[in-house]
Amino acid sequence: MCEDLGIDFSQTMLNVFQQHFPSAKLLCANGAAYHDDQQYDLIFSNGVLQHFDKGMLRQHFANARAMMAPGGMFICGSIPWRALWYRYLTGELTGAAHPSALRGMIYRTLLSFKPDGMGYWHDLSDFKRLARDFGMTASFHGCIYYPYRFHCVLTGE
Repeated sequence: MCEDLGIDFSQTMLNVFQQHFPSAKLLCANGAAYHDDQQYDLIFSNGVLQHFDKGMLRQHFANARAMMAPGGMFICGSIPWRALWYRYLTGELTGAAHPSALRGMIYRTLLSFKPDGMGYWHDLSDFKRLARDFGMTASFHGCIYYPYRFHCVLTGE
């Protein structure tokens, strides 16, 4: 097994983290494409998958599965949940002011062409399919602080 390793695409974020945890092993790299020859008991992606389109997400799953040790776990945290996107947009889940219906329709149409400021909103079915494709089992959990997000815990079959 490999020692702990932290990956981030932002050297600035890694520098801040390193100040608080000077002994941490950190590497500046693209999380969607990162792969090494080590085996890890835990691979944890938190608050990052919203920046991955479907192709990047698939690559991340393939790499994570290849690096998972037997009995290991791959945890994807704080993923914007596509099924709750409109309820988030209207403020129903956040207590924010409600936009007009017309504004909501325009925004929904624009989102179908590109991600919004939150990034990509993913479906549970995307994660179920990827888990199946890479020989993993997925379980899903809600997010208490952000009800429009979900967490996914994946284990090898």
